[in-house]
Amino acid sequence: MSSSIDYKTLTAWCQDAITILALAGVSERIVGMQRAAVARNAESSALYEIADSLAEGLSALPAPKREAAARELLAKHGFGFDLFANKRLGKVKAILKRGKIRNEAEFEVVSDFAGDTTHDDLLREAADSLLAAYRV
Repeated sequence: MSSSIDYKTLTAWCQDAITILALAGVSERIVGMQRAAVARNAESSALYEIADSLAEGLSALPAPKREAAARELLAKHGFGFDLFANKRLGKVKAILKRGKIRNEAEFEVVSDFAGDTTHDDLLREAADSLLAAYRV
């Protein structure tokens, strides 16, 4: 992730992302767990993983809510959840270009990508092929 985003800024971004997800209907129990995870990891690089997970949730919102969330986070913090999505897409493209999944972490990244129907069909088909080859 970007080294220019300090933990304090990222913590605030995560808390606002959680609030947006709560307003979109995420259960209070999950929201509480997310807030606790952010607080526990506020000074740790694990916070970037939490932010990435929150960004996935925000990306899955219906278009009007997703767009409003992106605008709100960008206006308040200077970056939106697309920062995290672009990083994931970059990872997937590097794996697709290589033509081989090397480990379970890469398998998970490609699997998540392939399961998202908002991506280009040709890229998803390529991802599916790599996933099938990895399992053999």
